[in-house]
Amino acid sequence: MKALKKHWKSAGVMAGAAATVLMVAGPASATAVVGAEVPGARGEMAVDWVSNKTANPIDLKVTDTEADGRVAKMRVVASTGSGQKAYAWRTASGQWANTKAVTHLTDSSTIYWLRIEVCRVSNAGPEQCSLSGKISNPYA
Repeated sequence: MKALKKHWKSAGVMAGAAATVLMVAGPASATAVVGAEVPGARGEMAVDWVSNKTANPIDLKVTDTEADGRVAKMRVVASTGSGQKAYAWRTASGQWANTKAVTHLTDSSTIYWLRIEVCRVSNAGPEQCSLSGKISNPYA
């Protein structure tokens, strides 16, 4: 989450269904940061690429920005040599509640890009979703 805390604010505040991509250069690698937002839900992801098949670490944060009984959900979406894949949903519920996770992704085929999908969800299902920009794999 260090990359998100350090660099997310410089990406600015997003309004409505919006997405942004921010590249941050480091001494030994480049961290790419993306975000997506819909009214009531915001998601952020920072990625460090290790190879054409591995991203490690992947820092994730999803935030519920409204106190209305609905929840914010976010998942990672990847384009790989074997097609597009969507991974497990992460959920935050309650105004300004957030869920953070640090994970990694390894695929047996090349990972071409990663992005996040952020949704506002009620008991009836997803109400509104937004996709972030893509973080391309420089090794692919």
